[in-house]
Parts: sequence; structure tokens; C-alpha cells
Amino acid sequence: MTMVYIRSSVFLSVVVACLAASSAGAAAMDCNLPESAGQGGIIKLDGTCTYKGTIKIRQSNTRLECNGATLYGEKGDRYGIFISGAGLKNVEVSNCKIRGYDKAAVMVTSGLSGPELNRDRNKSFSLAPSNILLDRLDVSESRGNGVHFNAYVNNSILKRSTITKSRGVGVYLGQSSQAISILDNKFLENGGVDKPKGHREALAIDSSAKNIVKGNVFSKNAAGGIFLYKNCGENFDRPGAVLRWQSSNDNLIENNVFKDEKVGVWVASRQSRDLSKWKCGDNPVTADGRYYRDYADNNRIEKNIFCRIGEAVRVEGDNNLISGNRFDVSSGAAVVMPFVAMAKPDGKRTVGNRVEGDAGLNSADEILCR
Repeated sequence: MTMVYIRSSVFLSVVVACLAASSAGAAAMDCNLPESAGQGGIIKLDGTCTYKGTIKIRQSNTRLECNGATLYGEKGDRYGIFISGAGLKNVEVSNCKIRGYDKAAVMVTSGLSGPELNRDRNKSFSLAPSNILLDRLDVSESRGNGVHFNAYVNNSILKRSTITKSRGVGVYLGQSSQAISILDNKFLENGGVDKPKGHREALAIDSSAKNIVKGNVFSKNAAGGIFLYKNCGENFDRPGAVLRWQSSNDNLIENNVFKDEKVGVWVASRQSRDLSKWKCGDNPVTADGRYYRDYADNNRIEKNIFCRIGEAVRVEGDNNLISGNRFDVSSGAAVVMPFVAMAKPDGKRTVGNRVEGDAGLNSADEILCR
């Protein structure tokens, strides 16, 4: 990814200073947020500071360098970093600690409504943010999602970050998003591990396609590691609700480590779930309105390591490849395909899924599994 930062003929450099001394080891002090974060250019925070509230980035060609500073969201603060704008491009955010926030620690969105985006699907990819790079973030204890890539966001990257203890999902790839790379991150104890119910997964791929998930570690998340599904148009009675048209297809999940998860990777995770109370906009596939067709096809799950997993890979979609993975149990027990011998709720069986080249753990894998 090539990032370009241009404002007239010079870089805009905003350095936010604290009144506290910046000597090494000094305690973090409360500082004021930059007022010019929406103007583009380079924004530098003081690494010794804690900032309360939201940093809003609304211009292309913006780089936010947190330098290890902390953003802290109290109750009522919806987002920590809010990247929003139609056609927004070339935004980089690096080295931020983000704590709390009600909706998401980081939100990337066009700011347009679902009906506006769905008028012209092809055009909407140009209206949504693209070429967004999130690097070396430390996100913890979000009261919603950790990082949220909203509808139609494309060609963006989250890398070298740690997402822990989000009450919602660690990272959410929203409807019609595409070509997002999730690289070399750690996902730990997300999904509401302390909630009595409503548990979620670390990474939700919801009607999102052509993504790469590579080199990550998933451990002890509430519902599991990665769930791929097509939302049924839940809560369709709400203003602005839209139906999902894109399936969670053509994703690559490669070279990740999953340990201590209930489910490692669940393909078409809502295929067999009773959604009768979700107020779905899609047509049900059963007369009682309990089940809806899920879509997650043509995905590749390759060369991953699974340790101490309830179900390593569960496949309820079609034509998916599960290849070269390594398990601490036999692959026959690790890869679950419930609708090969029995029909799905829509009366059909899954077809075209392949499991090949899987093996047990080697000594290097066992070190990673500790």
C-alpha cells in the first residue's frame, strides 16, 4: 500500500503538547485533542499523554501518529478514532493505545446511509473509504467492537495490532466490504467473555468478500475465532436497514494460530441458527420462519494451526477448500461438515467442500500453541 500525504505544497504537522514533563517514565497526563485532525496532513500526538474523546479524520491523505499515546473513551463516547467521509482515501493510523468507547474503538465508514450506498453498488465502492492502513494499534475493553470496517470499505489493512476484551467482536468486516487484509494481529478474549450471553467471535466477516486473514493469533475469544456469514437483514424494520446482496465468498484464511477457542473457523455460521427473533428482511427457507439461507462459499482455509479447539473448522457453505492445516486431533474430528449426509434447513446439502493435506502438530507448532 502506497500512502500519499499532500496539503498544498507542504506537510501539515500538528504536534499536540501536554503541560506535563515528557521525561522518560513520566506518568501519562490528560491532554487536549488536536483541533485540526480533520484538515489532513500529518498529526502527531504526545506519547506521554492520555486523550479523552474522539479524533475525527475526515480528509484524505491524513496520517495520525499516536506515538504510543492513549485515547480513552468514557461512557457516552461512541468512537475513539472516527475515519469518515465519502471517497476518503490514503489514511494511516499508527501506534495508538485505545481504551473503552461505546460503539467501536476505531470506525471506518463513508458516512452514507445503507439505502444511499445500495442505489449503485459499483459506484459505492468508490464512495466508501479505501487505502486505509491501521498499524500497531493496542485496542482493549471496547464496549462495542474493537475495529469496525463499515459498508463497502475496500482495499484496506489492519496489521501488527492487538485487540483484546471487546464486548462485541474484535474486528467487524461489514456488508459489501472487500479486499481487507488482516495481518499479523493478536485477538485475545473478545466477544464478551464476561457476559452471561450474547457471546461473539473475534473476527466477523459479514457479507464481506475477497479478504485476506493471515499470520494472526486467536485465543480465548468468547464464541470463537473467525465466523463467515451473510447477515439475514436483521432488524429490517429499522429506518435505513438494507438487505445484504454480497456473500462472504472468496476469502483466504492462512497461516493463523487458533488456540483455546470453542470454534476456530465457522463457514456460513448462521446456516443452522434459529433467527426467528432477529426480524430478518430476507425470505425464510422454512415455513415457521426460523431459518434463513446463509452464504459463505469458495473460501480457502489453509496452513493454519489449531490447538485445544472444540471444533477447529465447521463448514456449512459450499465449495470451500480446507488444506494443509495442522491439528492436535485427527482432521476427521477437527473438520465438521454437518450437512454432507443430512439436509440444511433449506432442504439442500452442502457440496464441493474439500479437505486435503492436513496433518498433526509438529514441535514448532507445539511451541506456538503454548
